[in-house]
Amino acid sequence: MTPLPRLPSRLAAIAGALAVLIAVGLTAVSPAAAVVTPPFDLLPAGPVPTTIPYAIGTRIFYQDRIFVVPTPGTSDAELTRVQPYHGNVLTSVFYPGTADFVGPTGVIGPTSPWRSLGGVDLSADATLTGQLLAVPAYGREVRTIDTSTNRVVARLPIADAFAHAATAGPKVLVTNFGFSNTTSQVLWDPATGNTIALGTSDAGPTYSVAQRRSPGWLWRDVGGGCFARVPVSDPLAGGTRICHDAGQSGPPLLSFDGATAIAVRDGRLVAVAMASGQALSTGTLAAIVRATDNTRWVYPVQWETASTFITEATWDGQLALVRCRLRDGWCERVVRSYVRGNVGGIVAGW
Repeated sequence: MTPLPRLPSRLAAIAGALAVLIAVGLTAVSPAAAVVTPPFDLLPAGPVPTTIPYAIGTRIFYQDRIFVVPTPGTSDAELTRVQPYHGNVLTSVFYPGTADFVGPTGVIGPTSPWRSLGGVDLSADATLTGQLLAVPAYGREVRTIDTSTNRVVARLPIADAFAHAATAGPKVLVTNFGFSNTTSQVLWDPATGNTIALGTSDAGPTYSVAQRRSPGWLWRDVGGGCFARVPVSDPLAGGTRICHDAGQSGPPLLSFDGATAIAVRDGRLVAVAMASGQALSTGTLAAIVRATDNTRWVYPVQWETASTFITEATWDGQLALVRCRLRDGWCERVVRSYVRGNVGGIVAGW
């Protein structure tokens, strides 16, 4: 489930590393100062995910194997997202610099060596039927491509210089980014060519994909950390509202069936029934309240199964993936790393 692809913040990574160094220095000169253990290190350790991919730097971990995305000419690149795709992994590479950009997008995995699908600022998303949605850089159109034949199945002209496409059920959420800092969105049905205008904003995208699986759901940002869940069949409907901590990097994580969402409330992971708004469980991971400098945060990113979900967590340069159960909120630490070089975080989901 996820919001638009997020660009890793090099400043946040540097700030996190500096925070750790400062903490160590203060401990050395002040015996009374105590090093705070990251909350995820207080959890029991569990098995790493194998059915969904995750990435650290340019290394993808999937199905008990490691795949390295080649990034010739630089050691600073890292991956921004990972998505299962026909038994392999669809991913995007982030190159930091004076003009930070994402590109290329490509595929790698057990049955495929690295295969680039495009260059600078190419957004791509896999549908459940195996087709691929791509927006060529400044290409003025969104394309649906049959990856078995490389044939363009459908095209949607776009008005602005850059767009992002994301699937939700049988439809595609297309976000156009204009040079005038305005953002316009439409919901496109490639099968019929029909579109529904979702509005224009000067404050960034209003809609994001809540659940890709059919029938498909969208989130509509209504402000204050609150979002309305709406079906792709009626995206302009009032929807069902849910709120979590303001300042989170994206909306709550919606379940496969759209009935449950994982929200962050006071730094805790809370499972909420969409129909009633009732809290079903609270994760055993202790609170991680988002820091204003992004050195501490927790965010649910992907369902591993219909009953367990994966969360990314950061604490003063220390990184973890945490698995939690929907039924009772029981959590375990499954992946551990730290900020360094080209590692600004652990990436899971898209």
